[in-house]
Amino acid sequence: MTSINARDFYNQLFSDIESRYGALDDETVTSLIGFAAGGPVSISTIESKSFYVTCELALNPNQIPSADGLNFELASSGTFDLDQCREVFTALGDLSLGSELGDGHTVGVSGAYDGTIRLSLISRSDIEDRTYGIYMVEPVID
Repeated sequence: MTSINARDFYNQLFSDIESRYGALDDETVTSLIGFAAGGPVSISTIESKSFYVTCELALNPNQIPSADGLNFELASSGTFDLDQCREVFTALGDLSLGSELGDGHTVGVSGAYDGTIRLSLISRSDIEDRTYGIYMVEPVID
């Protein structure tokens, strides 16, 4: 990424999901200690729809591109509450710094969720000279 600022980047990245789910709330859920320093991921929300999406992973230079060749964010719609999302998304964010995730992958995130989750690519965006994605995070139902 060469010249785009983070606000413009996320406006472009989230435009597709906002057209499907509605406008994201004005406030972002953050912590005093950010993800890059070992804290939980920051999350944008549509609280009225229990829709949550991370908003810092795709720009992390340490993120391993997905099996689909994308740097990415994670989303949940109606599956988890905010606290569960922060735990699951933070665990997956940590995992994305050392492992290749991707569409259709199933992952156990022990300590964050008692079960297996599946990632599904729901959005792909070309921004400047790269393609980025958003993966929906859902529990695997046996």
